[in-house]
Amino acid sequence: MLSAISNAEQTPAAANTALVFGTNRAEVGTGIQHAAGTGDFILNETGTYAINYDTTTSDAAGATPPITATLHLEQDGVKIQGSSSSATITTANQAATLASNAIVTVATAPSTITLVASNTSADYTESNITIIKLD
Repeated sequence: MLSAISNAEQTPAAANTALVFGTNRAEVGTGIQHAAGTGDFILNETGTYAINYDTTTSDAAGATPPITATLHLEQDGVKIQGSSSSATITTANQAATLASNAIVTVATAPSTITLVASNTSADYTESNITIIKLD
């Protein structure tokens, strides 16, 4: 099990860029690894994993609402279907929560999980991700 957070506000520098997580809150075992300050979560063992994420989003500096903030999970650079979360920000400084989850299978380890922002018009704060190996 691994749980990581990023309380600091971050705005992706480019579309389809992974969010970074500055602090590992809890780590159990070595099957899931994450270097603090990066966006890559390495699943080192074959099996099935549950992944949950949430974050607060708002319009980025210089962005003019309405904007749509969208996140999704990727496994080895491929979007995990059903893991997207979106919110439309209609006024400046409006906040919204994005959250989703996924179950993934790792047939060949290692496998890399990232939480990816689709565009650069939104900020993300108080981001959390938890990955739990189910079997």
